[in-house]
Amino acid sequence: MTSAFADYEKRRYADIRAVVASFAPWLRDGLDVDRATEVLWAVLDHTTGDNLMRVRGWTVPQFADFVVETAERLLLE
Repeated sequence: MTSAFADYEKRRYADIRAVVASFAPWLRDGLDVDRATEVLWAVLDHTTGDNLMRVRGWTVPQFADFVVETAERLLLE
């Protein structure tokens, strides 16, 4: 039987993949939707937001900007 956390991770991966697929034409050369999804999924692990907002005191808008900038720098041309 799968755990609730495993189910959450499957949904999170699927959601990230949908976002990545929406900007697939602009992915870096040699980076496909599957690999780009894996990269963003790993970088945006649940601990990332927790560490930056709860531990380091970032605001939600600061974290949102980080997510966008990270996706742009890592994935897009």
